[in-house]
Amino acid sequence: IVLTIVMYHYVRDLARSRFPRIKGRSIAEFDAQFGYIGSNHQVCSLADVSRAARGEVPLPPRACLLTFDDGFRDHYDVVFPRLRRCGCIRALC
Repeated sequence: IVLTIVMYHYVRDLARSRFPRIKGRSIAEFDAQFGYIGSNHQVCSLADVSRAARGEVPLPPRACLLTFDDGFRDHYDVVFPRLRRCGCIRALC
């Protein structure tokens, strides 16, 4: 199985947050990375990856799994709308 996994911890307006020096991605950085991922990879769900690991289905070429650590509100407020607009929400369920 060939799979790219990208993990995000913080995605927020870092410059205006309480912790502007925290290790994370600004919204602009996330948008740029997500644009690259969308153009060069096929976003898969964890269920897709699990089925592929069991040999039930193949992963698509250039498969990519996005993970978002800790479930911060940033992910719901910033990331979720972007994923919904591009049709990736199914892939994350």
